[in-house]
Amino acid sequence: MIRHRILKKNLSGDIKIKKTLAFSIAELLVYMVVLSLLMLPLLNILKESVNSSIIKTDLSIIQNRFEKAYSVIELPIFYAGMGVPLDHNEYKMSFNNVMKSPFFWNGPISVVQDGRYTKLRLVYAVNLGVTVTKTKYLHKNDDKTISLSSNLDRILSRQTPLNIRNIILIPSSYPSRTPFIVEGIHPSERKLNISSYINNSYTRIPEGSSIYQLSAYEISARNGILYATNYRVTGDQPLARGVDDINFELDIDRKILKIYFLMRGRITYPKIQPISNLSLWPDTLQSDQIKKNSYYKRRVYKCVFPLVNCRDE
Repeated sequence: MIRHRILKKNLSGDIKIKKTLAFSIAELLVYMVVLSLLMLPLLNILKESVNSSIIKTDLSIIQNRFEKAYSVIELPIFYAGMGVPLDHNEYKMSFNNVMKSPFFWNGPISVVQDGRYTKLRLVYAVNLGVTVTKTKYLHKNDDKTISLSSNLDRILSRQTPLNIRNIILIPSSYPSRTPFIVEGIHPSERKLNISSYINNSYTRIPEGSSIYQLSAYEISARNGILYATNYRVTGDQPLARGVDDINFELDIDRKILKIYFLMRGRITYPKIQPISNLSLWPDTLQSDQIKKNSYYKRRVYKCVFPLVNCRDE
């Protein structure tokens, strides 16, 4: 609205008028109401965009957490059973029936229930990057010294009696599923004295055979974290976060392991969130976490692992 303001009269008696722009309070209020009405849809669009971005980020976190959990157990599952007997009785005999984990387990791969938690037990081989430099034939009363391409004195343990760090596997030997116990280490000569509790009558270790070390994991999920009890070190090792639950289906006849992950995000929402892909979790597998309501976004993943090193040769 245009306002007129009289300034002063000039010498001829004419009045000089200056035009100015101004708004009344009522007009300002009207303009503000109109502006707010126009801005409201834009604010809603902005709010939806921010919420959508938050959800996408949270779903990405769930995916990344799953990939981390998958990656840390993939290799132990692949190498599970390499170089050790598959039959549970022979497996125990190969470690002199010692009543100590993992030597008394029910074979190189098994699933056990420990209270509220389901655990996967894996006995697997870790490549040491060392090879045998000369073919060796081991008979019951013969010298059982093998020559190596590098020293292993810093990797192996000198502790006694039977120690998991002191057991090596040579899958290319014959018979191939023969765990060897290291009885003596000769760093200067790059040699090891070895023995075994099974297949004592005859064993052939070809030149160029790779040396592996025995290792064992016991995997479970507790309090939103995937843990592994690593028997080469002390205590439980946290492997990945955001794992609300994990369960296993082992088909030892078909040599297949199925793993079901219940993963969650990082953000708590104001309302209870449904579980995505819930149909992938079998009804036959018990889970307290599946039954619980949660304000986190959660998603079920199913993975199928062929147990390539648990197949009969």
